[in-house]
Amino acid sequence: MHISQIRFEPREVRIPVGGTVEWRFDDGLLLHDLRAEGVFDSGIRSEDTFRFTFTTPGDVAYRCSIHPTMSGTVHVG
Repeated sequence: MHISQIRFEPREVRIPVGGTVEWRFDDGLLLHDLRAEGVFDSGIRSEDTFRFTFTTPGDVAYRCSIHPTMSGTVHVG
């Protein structure tokens, strides 16, 4: 997944249980922090990548804590 122009692309993705999603931070020096409460937190960053492996089926909604209008969903299973 790609983070650019203050948005996630794509906003939704489907993966199997045990699948890994990688977000690539490519928004210049703009800071972002991906969070899904109780699931993951990327920490504040402006570059590099963040990977997370989803081991539980279901829909995981996430957002950027710095830019609340940035949100997405990972559909697992």
